[in-house]
Amino acid sequence: MREKKLDKRKAQGAETKKKLYEIAERLFTECNFSDVNVEDITDEAGITKGAFYVHFESKDALIAILIADHAAKADADYKTFLESLPDDMPSSLVLLALAERIADTLANTFGCKNMTKIYQMLLSGTAGTEAVKGYGRELYALVYSILEKGLRSGEFTSS
Repeated sequence: MREKKLDKRKAQGAETKKKLYEIAERLFTECNFSDVNVEDITDEAGITKGAFYVHFESKDALIAILIADHAAKADADYKTFLESLPDDMPSSLVLLALAERIADTLANTFGCKNMTKIYQMLLSGTAGTEAVKGYGRELYALVYSILEKGLRSGEFTSS
């Protein structure tokens, strides 16, 4: 019986966290990050600020999670895109195609307004943005593998 209560409480907690995440994602899309506060998110979710902090360390931590999730989705899309290209396509053309895909994603998926916000955060260091700028990012591994292939084939030189 006690186990059922714990499972129900975990499920409710997960649902609350998801709700907070989705509300924050929408609000941050509509407004500047700095214009949205925790109270705006919790008021819309119908929960207390204390409940917010059970799920997220801070507003900046939530922003960092949102950015990381969006970067991971974009990187997965880039990987799928690269896998759809012909194996014998020259590495230089693969890089150009990837750059075009990245530009399209930034312009059409994230949008200029959101990219401006992310770059402001990167420059000011106001929130954890390691998912975007960290070298462990999948995008960098993809670019590295294209460059390695170009070096192996002689299309690129290390100089």
